[in-house]
Amino acid sequence: MFGITPVDNFDRYIEQRLHDFFDEPASNKQVSKPFKSTHIKPQLALDISELDNAYVIQADLPGIAKEDISVNLEDNVLTVETERRDQRDENNGTIHLTERFYGKMKRSVRLPAQVDPEKTEATLDNGVLKLRVAKSEAAEKRKCIAIR
Repeated sequence: MFGITPVDNFDRYIEQRLHDFFDEPASNKQVSKPFKSTHIKPQLALDISELDNAYVIQADLPGIAKEDISVNLEDNVLTVETERRDQRDENNGTIHLTERFYGKMKRSVRLPAQVDPEKTEATLDNGVLKLRVAKSEAAEKRKCIAIR
């Protein structure tokens, strides 16, 4: 079963601190200026939960059509890839601030048990991609190994 361990939280903390150190302004003075903002590079964030017979994965993909989303499952690695196209219209005047991310996003995650790609379902509803990845029969069986 998935569980958030202290090590997972620490890894996430270190990753964010490194991101802040290398990518963020030295101070938030930038935010006080008109049309300025701190910028955090987007990552395709996932929520993963485990049922007895499947994993449920959800990702927020607002404004992205299902035709622009690619989902692949190979060797227990689930990959979600998409691209948000730039739809800003310069004819609407000068753009002062752009916080929405445009471009490619890709996220891969290894699932801990054998899964059945043929029994995987995907839906996109109100900008939320929901995947239900069935565990394979082999993953649900337990084998007792005799010691000789």
